[in-house]
Amino acid sequence: MPFETGAPQFGVNDAKVQVWTGPGTYSGTITDIFGIQMARVTLQVISAIANGDDSIIAAGARNTGAQLQMRFVGLNLTQMAVMTGKTVTVSASVSQLSYGAGGKMPYFGAVIKILSEETGDTWAYLPKCKIMSDFVPFQGEFGTFPTPELTVQAVPDATWGIVTFLTHPAEVAITVMPPANIVGVP
Repeated sequence: MPFETGAPQFGVNDAKVQVWTGPGTYSGTITDIFGIQMARVTLQVISAIANGDDSIIAAGARNTGAQLQMRFVGLNLTQMAVMTGKTVTVSASVSQLSYGAGGKMPYFGAVIKILSEETGDTWAYLPKCKIMSDFVPFQGEFGTFPTPELTVQAVPDATWGIVTFLTHPAEVAITVMPPANIVGVP
């Protein structure tokens, strides 16, 4: 049996983020996650088991959200500005991204692309994400490139849901958010 379009996937090829402004809409420039090394989507499920008569009599489960874990190379101020709701300021030849206490984390959308080993690609589109935990944006170590890693929470977007997986018969560049030619979640 041959593989489906976009499979088998190998590595991770590209990732982009953009500021989420409302159901199905984004603002600003779609921004590259520089040097994406790893991306992992975990679907979150809430469940319960009904016990009675010395047995399990029912089980219930619902998808509630998703988590996206990403690892990338170095500190890129532009991508961090999108994910943290800040603005990169430039003065003379110095670019600056500053954080103070009490700043709210914004929602943003994310698209991750994995190339197929045969033909095509597979995408994970998470339309509405937010950083919800501590992470290390800056690190240095002798003989090593820094590889920050963070986990974000995906919540339902009224138009696009929690996560959409897409395959293309030929590789497609990520240029817009939401991705072209997809159907909203009923």
